[in-house]
Amino acid sequence: MNSSTRAILFFGPQGAGKGTQKQNIANWLSKTTNRSVLQIELGDFFRTMMKTGGRTQDLVKEVQNQGKLQPDFLAVYAVVEKLISSYSGEEHLILDGFPRNDIQVQIFQQLVEFYGLTVDVVSLELSEEESIKRLLARGRDDDNEAAITERLSVYQAETKPLLSHFESAGQYAVHRIDGKRTIEEVTESVIASLTNAHRD
Repeated sequence: MNSSTRAILFFGPQGAGKGTQKQNIANWLSKTTNRSVLQIELGDFFRTMMKTGGRTQDLVKEVQNQGKLQPDFLAVYAVVEKLISSYSGEEHLILDGFPRNDIQVQIFQQLVEFYGLTVDVVSLELSEEESIKRLLARGRDDDNEAAITERLSVYQAETKPLLSHFESAGQYAVHRIDGKRTIEEVTESVIASLTNAHRD
């Protein structure tokens, strides 16, 4: 990886504002470094899949509506296919939705080593109560209360503990950001934290 490029992994429960913050940080990176940004977002990948017909697509929709994690092989496929087809090594990378469990983090570690990435992990911290409130307010089709509760339960059980792995691994900079504040305040905090942690 070019020393002036960055790989940023976004973490946080559903409703924490990852989509908005990813775009804000992508705009900041592009503007301040004059480099393009490749975003890999598994939620978007699966939502796009569900709009087309087919056995796999129908099963993905069923899993999504239940609030469960998609199978590891599909998550890995989504990330790897995007990297192989679109990543030249000159872009900044922003990832969201991967890794989400212990199996995926092992694949992610291989990916980091293979591409020689230096990774910042941005965790948008938000209480479960606030997450539920925000998700119900946005009114997406897969945001029924049962699915929301299941997704948050899976996040707490399988995904959130991965932060401890990243913090103890010694090769990642982990940035814990209060996600309850305004969009502008969160963006400012993320940028300040990333700027202070910049490693050439």
